[in-house]
Amino acid sequence: VRKAYTDFVAALGAYREVREGQVLKLAVAGKQDEALAAMKGEGAAKYKAAIESINNVVVVKTKIANAKYDDSVQVFLI
Repeated sequence: VRKAYTDFVAALGAYREVREGQVLKLAVAGKQDEALAAMKGEGAAKYKAAIESINNVVVVKTKIANAKYDDSVQVFLI
C-alpha cells in the first residue's frame, strides 16, 4: 500500500509541476495556444499517470480488504 501511495504522490507531483510550471504560467502570460498545447501534451500524459497510480492504490486497498473479509468469514463461519 505504501509503495502504491508513494507512486501516486510522485505522479501527482509531476502533474502539478507541469500544470503550475508550464500551463498556468503560459495561460497567465496570455499564451493560450501554448498553454493548451502543454496541457494536451505533457500535461495530459502526467494527468493520466496520476489517475492510473491512484487507481492502483484503490486496487491494492481492495485486495487487502477482500483478503481481510475472507479471513473474517472463515473465523465466524467455523
